[in-house]
Amino acid sequence: MKSLLVLTRFILFGLLLSSCQKESFEIDTMEIGEIKSHLVSLDQAERIAELYSIFGNNMRPSLRMGSGGNLLQRKDVLSTFPIDFEVNNPTFYIINYIQGGFVIVAGDDRVNPILAHSDFGNFPIQEEAYYPGGLVAWMYSTHERFQEVRAGNKERHPAVVNAWEKFYDMRDLIQVRTPLIINLK
Repeated sequence: MKSLLVLTRFILFGLLLSSCQKESFEIDTMEIGEIKSHLVSLDQAERIAELYSIFGNNMRPSLRMGSGGNLLQRKDVLSTFPIDFEVNNPTFYIINYIQGGFVIVAGDDRVNPILAHSDFGNFPIQEEAYYPGGLVAWMYSTHERFQEVRAGNKERHPAVVNAWEKFYDMRDLIQVRTPLIINLK
């Protein structure tokens, strides 16, 4: 009787493992590349947004439940809207995710990479959208701060350097620190 119980447990465990599948990320496409002259490109901003969807503020894998029961969720970019008030170099990028949520990524690596984010909803990015006054004031003051940074050609603060370096280290984090991701069917 005891051996039948052990055999049943072994079979159930085997069925559980066979129904799990490992989700893989395309590691090479998630590298942000070299940022030239402190200006973040649209492609780099989108890679940062994808990495941020996985690691969040703490640069540890997010344990949100994704679709299909996945523990680790990579959100895909739905739309990107560069904000450039007066010049061709965007101040920041507003990036919406297909799975919901958005992130605002800095357009210059001399300030923190993530300016704002939400796990839910999307940021309306139509050309003629009407935004609340407080949001417009924040966007404009952020733009002015970027203009000061760019005009002053100041060195990056060590905390800002550290924040950007975390995104450069993501390839190693994904390969080494990501737990097994299972999809329980």
